[in-house]
Amino acid sequence: MRGDGELKVEIDVADGLVRRVGLVHPGPEDVGRRVVGALAEDAALWMASASSADPVAHAVAARSAVENALGVVVDRAEARFREARVRAERVERHAYQLFLDWPGLIGHAPKSRALRRVREAQRALLTDGRWKLDTPLFDWDEPTSVTALARWAMEHDEAAAWLVRYLFEHELASAGQSDVPLAPMLSASWFASRVKDRAFVRAPAIDGTPREVGPVASLVDHPLVGDVLRTNGAGLLARFSARLVALAEDLRWLARAQRLRQVKPVKLPLRSGEGAAVVETVRGPLAHVVEVTAGRVAAWTVVSPWQWNFHPRGALVGALTGTPASGLQERTRWLVAGLEPSVTCQVVVRGPSSA
Repeated sequence: MRGDGELKVEIDVADGLVRRVGLVHPGPEDVGRRVVGALAEDAALWMASASSADPVAHAVAARSAVENALGVVVDRAEARFREARVRAERVERHAYQLFLDWPGLIGHAPKSRALRRVREAQRALLTDGRWKLDTPLFDWDEPTSVTALARWAMEHDEAAAWLVRYLFEHELASAGQSDVPLAPMLSASWFASRVKDRAFVRAPAIDGTPREVGPVASLVDHPLVGDVLRTNGAGLLARFSARLVALAEDLRWLARAQRLRQVKPVKLPLRSGEGAAVVETVRGPLAHVVEVTAGRVAAWTVVSPWQWNFHPRGALVGALTGTPASGLQERTRWLVAGLEPSVTCQVVVRGPSSA
């Protein structure tokens, strides 16, 4: 299963414009084939260890899909602890971008100490059930409009504010838009009804149309994200501000959580059934769909956010095609950073270009 991988973006330019964009990356591995015949309980554990990107989300989605297939009811304390682990993982992935990746986009040095604090809080959550982050990760004033966001960026001296201010100052707030619409919230049953279509699994779409997933899609009803979308479209400012909103929401949830208690999962029965689960990651919805026969895996399918955002006609391709050839290297890296926090990017420009 793909972890933090490398994406190669091949761009053909002519007459000063991007004419074609090709994405080269390992195809989505059919990991389900590797667990067919295995005990469903063992397969769920293996799925958790097979991914270096969002391993907690994979663990929770895999276990939940099997439990749903077998009709197992999860203890409420365990369900809450799982949610805390997923949220803590999202905070860690957002923090990795915020303090290590984003500074590089604007010429600043990384801030590794802040990321270490988050990882220490993650460990404390696992060991004693409490999220311990003594000081705020970043100073977020909860802006609810583009005007308030611009004011916040000017008044604060920290990594998140630097990036937002850079987008405004370099007129990049609206950059990176495409004709690819945002995805709605997608349920586990929705995925379950489609995974037998192998074309969908390879390149997921809705009614034949690719969609963009991630915080900007899941937070369209948030006041700030909604105002950015109305005034600047689904471009760089919308994607990065949605990530800050998502980070702030997860931090608030973890700070309010009382002492969490992990319950030893019950041994799964050797029954038959079909089940699915969806977990929201920093990249978008991660879906696991399973079919179990007498306690053993008959079929298992995973659909990841990568497959949506790096669709051959998806958000990245749509945001680059037809745009000016100048500044392509930087613009492409900004777009990838806004869409996918778990990938490195190699950009190859072919043809006459000032990029």
